Amino acid sequence: MKALVKYEKGRGCAELRNIPEPTPGPGEVKCRVVKAGICGSDIHVYHDTMNYVPPVVMGHEFIGYITEIGEGVTKYQPGDRVTAEIGHYVCGTCEFCREGIPTMCINRKSMGYVFDGVFAEYVIIPERDIVLVPKEIDSISAMLIEPLACCCRGCFDFTKVRPGMVVVVFGPGPMGQMIAQVCEATGATVVMVGIDNDKERLELARELGADYVVNSHQEDLNALVKSITRGYGADVAFECSESVEAVNTAMDILRKTGTMVQFACHSEPLNGVNWHTIFAKELRIFGAMSAVTHNFQQAVELLKNQQVNIKPIGDSLFKLEDWKDAIALQESKKAYKVGFDISPDEYKENS
Repeated sequence: MKALVKYEKGRGCAELRNIPEPTPGPGEVKCRVVKAGICGSDIHVYHDTMNYVPPVVMGHEFIGYITEIGEGVTKYQPGDRVTAEIGHYVCGTCEFCREGIPTMCINRKSMGYVFDGVFAEYVIIPERDIVLVPKEIDSISAMLIEPLACCCRGCFDFTKVRPGMVVVVFGPGPMGQMIAQVCEATGATVVMVGIDNDKERLELARELGADYVVNSHQEDLNALVKSITRGYGADVAFECSESVEAVNTAMDILRKTGTMVQFACHSEPLNGVNWHTIFAKELRIFGAMSAVTHNFQQAVELLKNQQVNIKPIGDSLFKLEDWKDAIALQESKKAYKVGFDISPDEYKENS
């Protein structure tokens, strides 16, 4: 089968290969991949700025169909339309696993980093990681369930966004657009923030329901936030821009005891962050790296109930053979979410 393989350590060092089609072992299912999205972390793997174990098939965001089940699998069957959690292996015995935070498992080995991922025609998934996806959810939105689940973790688990809150999202890229919509679905007031280069992205945020959109290079964000919060400041800020300026601004516009969630994956240490603001305002800072089981269910329900519209975000799909063009476009930030169109969104026996 065709697969995009990161074959050794180093910048680049990836190629499309023809590798053996996998077979599910006990407790595993084999899935045919329909569509797969490129995550920012995939770009970090490609550039050797994130931990991984080569050789490995890249990718973890996908929608597909189960085509074969291994011994002992009882919950799923061939033909089920699915996506999956990405923690291919967690030990279940460390303190984090026992506390219900498997994403922090000290022995975690994830799909697309250690175990072969979804930039391929087929992928093997443990039964426990499978997430059923209703047919009424279109394949582009379904491809984005994993990143949407990460947004749910930030919005519901870390900050408990609710009606009456004012939320400011920095960075109108794919994660920012999804976070904004999840917050809107709770009834919160949402402010989307971008810069001069984000004109079209800010317009999309407006179309998708953001209450306010602000070009922080042209408009006074602080004045707006004060005007809609009676001078107190925003309740929650989500930083999705990979910008030190945004980190400092986020802390500045938060109310005292407010909460900031760091979604952007910075490959280098952040210099110039004003840590005194955290001290003086007693801010709460969270990092949001992944999602747990209930976040996937939240994401599916949001899509099923049409409370979010993320299809416009998945705007650029490529064939696996054109993977270099796909990665270049994702890096250019001239598209929202780039992905791979690998097979038809339908189930056929023996496919």
